[in-house]
Amino acid sequence: MIFLCAGIAAFAQEGVGVFGGVTSSSAKLQDFNIDNVTQFRAGVAYKYPIAIGFAFQPEFSYSVKGTDLSYKLHEDLELSLFNLHMGYLEAAFQLQWGPDLLIFRPYALVEPFVGYSLNNRIETKEVSGSKLTRTNVWDCIQRFEYGYAWGGGLELLGRFQVSAKHYENFGSLYKAPEGGKPASVDEYVMSAFKDNKNFQGWVISLTLFF
Repeated sequence: MIFLCAGIAAFAQEGVGVFGGVTSSSAKLQDFNIDNVTQFRAGVAYKYPIAIGFAFQPEFSYSVKGTDLSYKLHEDLELSLFNLHMGYLEAAFQLQWGPDLLIFRPYALVEPFVGYSLNNRIETKEVSGSKLTRTNVWDCIQRFEYGYAWGGGLELLGRFQVSAKHYENFGSLYKAPEGGKPASVDEYVMSAFKDNKNFQGWVISLTLFF
């Protein structure tokens, strides 16, 4: 059985895989009450072993990130809810290292990533009870993201990977709208994400290679 598993693992070192997982994201902000938002991700990966325990694994995915915020903007306007969800098409370039123990391989990972937002949803609710939901708002939001992640995982029989990683975004999610003063919902985004603030959090994934 040991030799059989070792043969399967050696045969399956390189290949295409599919993965799914969850994202637990929030925003690195000040002066806000922040709640993490758990969403999902799914995509494809290609595993290419290099040498002495190193492997290169590019990944392409659709990943949803978000956060729930509450904040008092000024004296006569207080938010009881500010919910933002962003859906990204992402490309990650993952470098792994870990000893090959035949049946399983523990590994550490680091990866830069880039993404482009395909859709979003902004929901606000004021203390007065008025509620506003907007989708695909782009006049105050950057669609492009980039950053890095680090973490680790465990590979079984060269076929299955379970991984967890923490990601950080660079650059501000907010951009100044064209044509003057922003609308009220854009003002919320500006207050939350100015000064180079963006999403950060954890990603847990399960990958199956063919």
